[in-house]
Amino acid sequence: MICRKVFLVICRYHYETFLMLFSVRLKEILVHVGFWIVFISWEIYVARGVGSTAPLSTFACFYALNIGLFYFNAHVASKWSGKRNSVLLFILILLVELGCYDLLSIGLDILINSIHAGHLSIYIIPADHKRSLFRGGYFLALSTGYYYLLSNAANSRRAYDLLQLKLQAELREAALENAHLRAQINSHMAFNVLNFIFIRVSKISPQLTQCLRLFINSIRYSLGLSQEDGLVKLSEELEQIERLIQINQLLSNNRLSVIKNLNAPVFDDNLRIPPLLLFTFIENMFKHGNLEDAPGIITLNVQEHNLNLYTENLYSGRQKFISEHIGIQNAKARLEKYYYNNYNLESRLIGDKFIVDLKIKL
Repeated sequence: MICRKVFLVICRYHYETFLMLFSVRLKEILVHVGFWIVFISWEIYVARGVGSTAPLSTFACFYALNIGLFYFNAHVASKWSGKRNSVLLFILILLVELGCYDLLSIGLDILINSIHAGHLSIYIIPADHKRSLFRGGYFLALSTGYYYLLSNAANSRRAYDLLQLKLQAELREAALENAHLRAQINSHMAFNVLNFIFIRVSKISPQLTQCLRLFINSIRYSLGLSQEDGLVKLSEELEQIERLIQINQLLSNNRLSVIKNLNAPVFDDNLRIPPLLLFTFIENMFKHGNLEDAPGIITLNVQEHNLNLYTENLYSGRQKFISEHIGIQNAKARLEKYYYNNYNLESRLIGDKFIVDLKIKL
């Protein structure tokens, strides 16, 4: 049932799109047809006025040739030479078109005369060539003007679209700046409130005061103290992880067991990573792991700009196991953005233990 509804929606969308495009093209075709009806009617009227007795079928044959030359030059020859931006090539193509038109026009004239005479009639005079070349040049001039009108209209549309995109980008940038300003104002207000609470509770509960102090520092770090390249020092990330561990210990009344093995040159300012990248995996361990019955293991090793983070914890089983929680999925997207093929991430459940093994080439 759902598939049928989806299929009907897709069909309706394509049908409406086709009608819209067909409507646009139909209007354009009707404009062209109307123009040629008026143009041909006027020329036939003038020709009759100066004594021409040629039948309408003759006019129809030659106008079919003229209209074909018009559109071939506008949509094929001129467009092709225009892309190569060569005046000499453009002139050469016009001369070739004019020569071909002259041959076709003379050939068509011979064919029509032969049909009317009942036998092959090849009679060509210089005036025929002059008339043919004049008509060919006339329609080539009209066609070339039409081509440049179309080109200018297309360039104007492109310029307008680019201007609209630029304006939209400026509006988005202004909106982001306003959002950033509002976030700064809100964050300052939040810090003022938290500092007020911190001062008030410091006289009541030392444990609550410590937890609040850790929380304030965590929020300050999370608000984006990264540099312009979007990275932070590895040492700052490790400090944030330490605050996370301490907060969870305070909240659990020190019932959690965590074993840390950190082997990293934390004072090396050249070691930089995206903020909260490693933090995400540690937070995931506290959120979904059972650290009361078995210790959680955090091992970080950094050697020669090769980082390896390994975590292991007993899976709590409070919810159905998902191979990659949202936090890990987001971390994987950030790894793909910053490191592309220079990382390897494995997360799996072995027995009742959840393991994360991350390797990054910094």
